Amino acid sequence: MKYINSILCFSILILISISCIENEELHRDKMILFYFDGNNNLSSTIQPNIDSLLKGYVPSEGLYADAFLIYEHKKGEEPMLYQYAKNINGEVVKTLVAMYGSETVSADTAQLKRVIADARLAYPAQEYGLIFWSHGTGWLPQGYHNVPLDMMQVKDYIEPGTDLYDVKSVGQDVNSTGRHEIEIQDFAAALDNDYEFILFDCCLMSCIEVAYELRNNTKYIIASPTEVLTKGYPYTIMMDPLFNSSDWKQALNTTCLDFYNYNNEDASQPWGTVAMIDCSKVEALSRVCKKIFSAHRDEIAAISPKSLQQYDRNTRCWYNDIDDFVSRIASESEYKEFTQALNDVVVNKYATERFITIQINHFSGLSMYVPNAKYSILNEYYMNLAWNRATGLLQ
Repeated sequence: MKYINSILCFSILILISISCIENEELHRDKMILFYFDGNNNLSSTIQPNIDSLLKGYVPSEGLYADAFLIYEHKKGEEPMLYQYAKNINGEVVKTLVAMYGSETVSADTAQLKRVIADARLAYPAQEYGLIFWSHGTGWLPQGYHNVPLDMMQVKDYIEPGTDLYDVKSVGQDVNSTGRHEIEIQDFAAALDNDYEFILFDCCLMSCIEVAYELRNNTKYIIASPTEVLTKGYPYTIMMDPLFNSSDWKQALNTTCLDFYNYNNEDASQPWGTVAMIDCSKVEALSRVCKKIFSAHRDEIAAISPKSLQQYDRNTRCWYNDIDDFVSRIASESEYKEFTQALNDVVVNKYATERFITIQINHFSGLSMYVPNAKYSILNEYYMNLAWNRATGLLQ
């Protein structure tokens, strides 16, 4: 009996120990993953962005300390996943978490899922944030922004790097097999559904189509409706509130304001737009829009997208200000209801007076596609987006 009791006690102690280990794994409050998809013409700007990050707040080492991971894919190099932490002497220590083959395509849902899984397995936490850095074209189908399929002139497209100011498409890899991008539906499918925030250091990602597609993946989105300059975000000051604030909404508000100040106070490149989106509110907005779109088919067909606030520096009008659009077609009572719903979605927004060649006269923080009959291929693609299925904009 004493022998049996001893075994029982020992077994209970083992179970308690395992339970404690499992619980302690959850004592890490936060893990933020930074995904640098830079196997493209932005590659040379990856290291300056990382240097900026490491000059700011970096969590200290510790078994259950907050974790800061960076996935780096530079042009011509093997992509790596690293964890960065400060040691007892205040020095930043770089630890290899995972390495991937030289033929890896980072603008690929399987690779995105793999990196996220590796990061979460190595550093599980109670709360997760994702910062995605690359080219970006919002909701457009893969490759469409670069080579339109609807009889458009390629000369309308401003290739990043061809003018004085480099800008940043979701993801882009350019290798021997061609140009690779992730479409927004696939991007959403590759993600887990428990992010506190997703921040896009990419162009044109603050659109209602993206927000609605990601509504179940994250609580908040930080993104720009215009392009984003290659200098990116003010990472040196940005990571401190993200890691150290207990209030995500407050921390992300600070991030928006810091981004605006960073651009507005830059004498050489004083341009930038940013918005903070509450994804829990986009369903309500879609219901309001569905009623308005259904009641105003003729007005929608008659409106000229070129008359609306544009956010992209070409002549195609794929990114129009959502508020400017709805204000032109809705009745007074409908527009009031829409405005209330939109204000719930866009928690915070900032814009400089101009973005390079674009005058910002009407800024809601969110863009939206306004149907144009000449884009038949694009319209067919748009009909399958979750936002369109919810609102019936295109039928």
